[in-house]
Amino acid sequence: MSVVGTLRRNKRFIPPEFQDQALTQKGEPKFCFQKDATLVSYKSGAKNGILMSSMHSDSAIVVNKHNKEMPEVVSYYNSTKGGVDTMDLMAHTVSSKRQTKRWPMVMFYNILDNESIAASVVYSTKYPTEQFSKTDKRREFQLSISKDLIMPGIERRRKTPRLPKQLTCAMDFFLNMIH
Repeated sequence: MSVVGTLRRNKRFIPPEFQDQALTQKGEPKFCFQKDATLVSYKSGAKNGILMSSMHSDSAIVVNKHNKEMPEVVSYYNSTKGGVDTMDLMAHTVSSKRQTKRWPMVMFYNILDNESIAASVVYSTKYPTEQFSKTDKRREFQLSISKDLIMPGIERRRKTPRLPKQLTCAMDFFLNMIH
């Protein structure tokens, strides 16, 4: 597996000549190589970007669709970054996140959102005729999969003798609502 992404310039491991924007000329890339990673500083327009890649190991220059020369790392990153933006938008639109100050919970909510998106994409690819409304497709998918996951537990728990009456009424209400 390989990684290509942007970095902030204030990281300790970035060489000083990469951190100073004034040293980078427009259209003149700078490369830094290690055994398993390549660092590229490239200025296009007014903004200077620093990218790191474990996939690229040379200073190849390619011509993009606008007939503009740029490092292959930058071209590859630009061609794939739209997927990340789309996934972020999908995760923001239908999210399971809750406000918390505990970082493990933040990580868990992010993983849950990403897995929900991946599962809905796989499901809709495998079963394209499944009828979910266009507007709330992911929300309906999440509700459907949530119900499928919790129903066996509720049915098993409902068979337990001597449960409080209020709990059994709530379980019966939920089971009748679902079926």
